[in-house]
Amino acid sequence: MNLKSQRVFFNLCFSISLAFNPVHARELISGSDSLVSDNFTTNRLLDFPVLTNLATNPAMAGRSGHHSINSNYNAQWLNQVNNPKEFFISYDVALGKKKVFSLGGTYSNRSFYLQKLQSFELITAFKISTGRSSSFRLGAGISYNHKSDPDRNYSTYSNMIDPRYGYVYANSEIPFKTYEKYINLKANAWFESKQFFSGLTVTNIHQKYFGTQEAPPGFILEQLPVTYHLTAGYEIPLSGVLSTTPALQIEKTKTMDAAITPSLFFIYREKYMIGFAYSNLNSASFSAAVNLFKKYSLAVRSDFPLKEELKQLSQVRYAEVALRILI
Repeated sequence: MNLKSQRVFFNLCFSISLAFNPVHARELISGSDSLVSDNFTTNRLLDFPVLTNLATNPAMAGRSGHHSINSNYNAQWLNQVNNPKEFFISYDVALGKKKVFSLGGTYSNRSFYLQKLQSFELITAFKISTGRSSSFRLGAGISYNHKSDPDRNYSTYSNMIDPRYGYVYANSEIPFKTYEKYINLKANAWFESKQFFSGLTVTNIHQKYFGTQEAPPGFILEQLPVTYHLTAGYEIPLSGVLSTTPALQIEKTKTMDAAITPSLFFIYREKYMIGFAYSNLNSASFSAAVNLFKKYSLAVRSDFPLKEELKQLSQVRYAEVALRILI
């Protein structure tokens, strides 16, 4: 066998090995459609702006290895007056040659019924490589929060609802001006390998209130409840171009039962994603996303209530659109 024949034979064997080992192929082929370039092949689901962002997982800051801009807009109970809405935008970047330390910042503007909450957060993250195919990340965030007063001009029966305690106010009992400014802390740990990922976030670790007006006698200013948020998933390759990732999210506070959301995602050619979820036994959701030009990722999601009493409020419980840009 001459030299030219040997090269042809070697290239043929190499191509066949990659076709039957898609995970290894993603490691070796440069120019992959994956948006993220880390020291190892990452879980493909995390290349899309679903499941995680800096608000829920600050340790994800700098994960892409690029300057990353993420924006999100969501709304709940779409046909309700003064329904909850939120706009969120973040920026993060990994620093240094090894990119083990990252910085990020977020801004969110949330309106819920008669109140508005603006938050500015500074985020730091540190990456620890645990092997050629895995990494462990630690993250923390400190936020400044400003809650505005209710607007009494828009007080109606349907919106006398406190976001934490449910229906508690009559029209004459709208909350007075109090605890309008506070500092809040969160921490997060994140582990990721080629196929498995898991993260635990603790929010509302501590609040420091300031700049408030005096509360009426007998009023006790309550701290926001500490909240634990767990995310985990495992990618299962189905072929060289198709994979599926079952995932699970659990959120728990001291004052509420755990909210459990199992989900299943399908990814085609690292560019297209569709997902289905069943949230807390009362709603189902559908999500879809696309990666474009190795720099842009767009995702949409809608939740639909399953219980009749919730359907009477709205046929769409939650709608969201998210955009990620890498520079």
